[in-house]
Amino acid sequence: MVAGPEAKTLTVYCYTGMQEVMENAIFPVFQEYWKESHGERLEFIPTFAGSGTITTKIVAKFPAEIAVLSSNIDADQLSSRGVHFIRNRKDLPFQGVINRTPIVMLVADGNPKGVHDFMDLGKPGIDIAYPDPHTSGAGQLGILGIFGSLIHAGADESEAYEELHKIWSNVIEEPANARDEREAFLEGVGDVLITYESNLLRNPKRPQIPGELIYPKTTIFSEPVVRAIRRNVESGQMDLVDEFITFLWSDEAQRKFVDYGFRSINEELNLTRIDYGNIQQPIDLSTFDSPLEIRGVIENVIFP
Repeated sequence: MVAGPEAKTLTVYCYTGMQEVMENAIFPVFQEYWKESHGERLEFIPTFAGSGTITTKIVAKFPAEIAVLSSNIDADQLSSRGVHFIRNRKDLPFQGVINRTPIVMLVADGNPKGVHDFMDLGKPGIDIAYPDPHTSGAGQLGILGIFGSLIHAGADESEAYEELHKIWSNVIEEPANARDEREAFLEGVGDVLITYESNLLRNPKRPQIPGELIYPKTTIFSEPVVRAIRRNVESGQMDLVDEFITFLWSDEAQRKFVDYGFRSINEELNLTRIDYGNIQQPIDLSTFDSPLEIRGVIENVIFP
């Protein structure tokens, strides 16, 4: 019996917030496309962890060919640590952003603690379940979202930091990533969970997460990005890597993202979901002047 050709492989390191959509939708659809268009089997070799953990592994020369990170915070961190990409953000569609999802809050039905916005989180007696910002992209973005909302509400920088530290003193749980934090909250940890909207909405493999979603008036959008790690991509893999990355912006992939609760870069596709909440004053990383300011806000909280 003659053995068939070995399968192509693609090593993808991805933050846990996208594990469900990648494993259940994106990988299988692209495998089918690759088989039909190239006549080859394709196997993905995935690693899922918090975005900060993924960044640390890639810096330590783990063999990721493609990185899917929760935001450009970690992509910039990789660049600053000497990791080179095959294409940088200015050379990628939408600067490498493949979808969007806001940072929101989840409380028990009936909202017994009366949490209506980030400003309520500093009240005494409110326990906050929150992913560890050392390892989680959601943890870092949550800090930036709260800080930005306080500034939008009229606080100056020192007042915003004072309130942010008061809120941080109510944090009681810090698992390594947003997915583990969600599970801890569902098991009874905390009065309010801060996480991605996509981490809470129903999808084809998961019913609606129980509880009441709270949409702050001002919050930050996570904008997940994709990068190819130059040192790990061999010449024979270039076409595969390029085609997979390009596929992420296709209508087919964007529809899958929407199915799993992410907001597409194609606004028309978002109209298919009526459960996306309204953000009155959305912000993103461009709200901040520089990566240095972003890092400063985060470190002011986690290294006071």
